[in-house]
Amino acid sequence: MKRVLIYGGTTEGRRLAEKLAEAGIPSLVLVATEYGEQMMVPGEKSGRIQVLQGRLTAAEMAALYEREQPAVIVDATHPYAEAVKKNIRESREGFRQIPYYRVCRNPEVSEEREDARYFDSTADCVRALRSAAGNILLTTGSKTLSEFCRYPDLRERLYVRVLPSVESLEICGEQGIRGDRIIAMQGPFSEEMNRQMLQETHSEILVMKESGRNGGEAARIQAAEKAGATCFIIRRPRAAEEGLSLERVFSEIQERFPWEDIARDAGDEGVDKTRLKVVLVGIGMNGERHLTPEARRALDRAQVLFGAPRMLESFAGNYKKYPFYTRDRILPILSELQETSREETVCAGILFSGDTGFYSGCRNLVPALKKLDGAEVQVLPGISSVSALAAAVGICWQDGKILSTHGISEEDWIPEFLDAAAHREKTFLITSGAKNVQRMGQLLAERHRENCICHIGCNLGMAQEQILRLPPEACKNFKETGLCTVLVENPDPQPRRLTPGMGDDVFIREKVPMTKEEVRALSICKLHLTAPAVVYDIGSGSGSVSVELAGSDPSVKVYSIEVKEDAYNLTCRNVEKFGFANVTAVRGAAPECLESLPDPTHVFIGGSGGHLEEILVHLMNRKRTIRVVLNTVTLETLAEASRLMEKYELEGEICQVQVSRSRKAGAYHLMQGQNPVNIISFDLLPGDKN
Repeated sequence: MKRVLIYGGTTEGRRLAEKLAEAGIPSLVLVATEYGEQMMVPGEKSGRIQVLQGRLTAAEMAALYEREQPAVIVDATHPYAEAVKKNIRESREGFRQIPYYRVCRNPEVSEEREDARYFDSTADCVRALRSAAGNILLTTGSKTLSEFCRYPDLRERLYVRVLPSVESLEICGEQGIRGDRIIAMQGPFSEEMNRQMLQETHSEILVMKESGRNGGEAARIQAAEKAGATCFIIRRPRAAEEGLSLERVFSEIQERFPWEDIARDAGDEGVDKTRLKVVLVGIGMNGERHLTPEARRALDRAQVLFGAPRMLESFAGNYKKYPFYTRDRILPILSELQETSREETVCAGILFSGDTGFYSGCRNLVPALKKLDGAEVQVLPGISSVSALAAAVGICWQDGKILSTHGISEEDWIPEFLDAAAHREKTFLITSGAKNVQRMGQLLAERHRENCICHIGCNLGMAQEQILRLPPEACKNFKETGLCTVLVENPDPQPRRLTPGMGDDVFIREKVPMTKEEVRALSICKLHLTAPAVVYDIGSGSGSVSVELAGSDPSVKVYSIEVKEDAYNLTCRNVEKFGFANVTAVRGAAPECLESLPDPTHVFIGGSGGHLEEILVHLMNRKRTIRVVLNTVTLETLAEASRLMEKYELEGEICQVQVSRSRKAGAYHLMQGQNPVNIISFDLLPGDKN
């Protein structure tokens, strides 16, 4: 079936695809990013819209035309997307016979304004900004951010508004933009929203591109005028003005081609398609050698085979092979087979290493395959590397903790691993290679786990398979290449504490005040901690609360905030003593130092430095539910807390605790009372007044 090929990622591209689908016309929409794919919201006729995500070179575009043979090519990319436009022009050199249209985004503001400054290029705008004073709200996106961040003096004045995508945030990080200077939001933005952003960031300049109605040009200009800011506007490239409106392109496509012969919409009958039988097979560690009989029979029936090149090499059947294993590569080929094959049914096999249900790409592919019309999907498991290593070493793995480093940051896998290695007899770690094994050995050695034994399975199931048995210290120099799975055996695991209440004597003590054992245990109980969690320990003092929180579960991330140098240093020493990798010590005063931290789920306030109201207001502005526990000793702080609970209509509880401990007096023991402590707990809800 022929269809319209749309280069999208814009509002115009999405709307055109939707209008074509409503008219019974199928389309293939190409978007550069995963965020662009998510914005293609499925509609009633979404079966006629297929989305392909990923940036393509000119050669890859030409190969797509050769394979797809589209009826029409439409460029609906952003007016400033010069690189992709260049690739589209080059890709069409050998395909001029295919009708081509460019969707033009008509500018909403036709005449240049006297109260704005206009520039022909980003470079011209950057030069002008360096000569101007004041904060800058940059609304040109992440693609050209590097040009604005080239000069440190300019970068420090920027507030950057970008799409809430991983790619955009990564670019901001690479360019040195702090988290508190990033506004990650999806438009459209009203005039009032733009004005508030200018005021909140104290920006005197708003930088934008000529973007037309869909880009919200007028709303930004009017907001800047009301906020007393100057607009710096980068003119759109002249070539971007050439083209037709979305409505005109849609009309041209409808009138030019006999779509009634290609797609019919009579009672949603659709067009008869070849049935697909897709089997996803876990092939273990070494291809055909580890296949189950059922998997072998299923692959014998397959006509086409997908998988990584190293997997396809071991299969010598009469297949048409495609060296792909990701969703965006496989789905277009399967769709094409449905449209072009003369067979009633096409059987396809997709290969995955190890087991399909164990840290496998199968998880993301199965839901997408099930959305294909007439597709029957079957999943057949294989032998995982954990199972193979356990068998080779001669142990059972059912009671082991299984972790992976694939695609996971050290910030996330290291706390999980250290917790498991301390409390479990067996911990399995699926690594990405030698660097992970070296890091693992370093962590165990630093925490004095010399009695642990590391069984390392290298290239399991292959001719070059090795099973090594090393102490942690030797793992630091591990050099073997290839895939590795590790089993860490701890012959003396620590019992896991199930309740709070670590003794005061286990902490390093100085003159810094410490939340005592009984009060600390009750306060943590009042936090109603859940996993995973992000916890602020404000006024951490000795760090005893942070340590207890971190030890409750490795998925709990604790930020210890302390302004006093001696207390901050003591917190760091206690965290280091217990070896928790899920605690981050922050030197500074709340609420100012909280700006760059992730949103908390729970907050413990042991000391507010006289800024309790400012801290609570900051937390309310986070716009999420936060559980708060506050400890007070003085009547003045108790009165202030009560006043704030009434002012902000906070429903909570105030509990006063009096602890007495025995002390020896000659032949007798007397009870000695400690200062009473008030434990205040409440939930901050998104709707709380601030």
